[in-house]
Amino acid sequence: MLGLATVVAACGSSDDSAATPTESVQAPDTTDGETSEPEQASSGRATLTIADGTVYEFVMSSCDTQDTDPSGFPLSNGYDLSGRTADGQFGMSMGRAGLTDDEPVMSGLVEGDFDDQGKNAKMIYSVPSDTVDLTASGRQVNGTLDLRAIGPTRTHGDRSSATLEANC
Repeated sequence: MLGLATVVAACGSSDDSAATPTESVQAPDTTDGETSEPEQASSGRATLTIADGTVYEFVMSSCDTQDTDPSGFPLSNGYDLSGRTADGQFGMSMGRAGLTDDEPVMSGLVEGDFDDQGKNAKMIYSVPSDTVDLTASGRQVNGTLDLRAIGPTRTHGDRSSATLEANC
């Protein structure tokens, strides 16, 4: 994942945010230690539907494709997606980057059950690159992926599948 983060950072990506389930809640602003209204600006929205029926709606902090950032993504199917649910309780990041279509780097993560400061997730699912079938077309990234639990909280079991629909 460090390799993808480095590649994505070199491509102009700017955020490591996460996402939340269908319950739309704003992520708190804790810069002054108090909860205040979150920022409304976003670069898109994404819906992640887990096989068990759970739906996460993410407000994207980063939502780029080859079409929205051609200089940052030389891959024909490159993307950088990251966001959090409105309440800040869940996060998601997916990225496919690289310098050529022959050797792409893919990484993905879904996390939640954060501590009181909105950090240190207990629910962590990795997205193995060989299970990802996402296609970036224009401003959209859609497809399927598998999730594998690596955190102590296994909300969706040890393994699950999901469908992602993102609009940047």
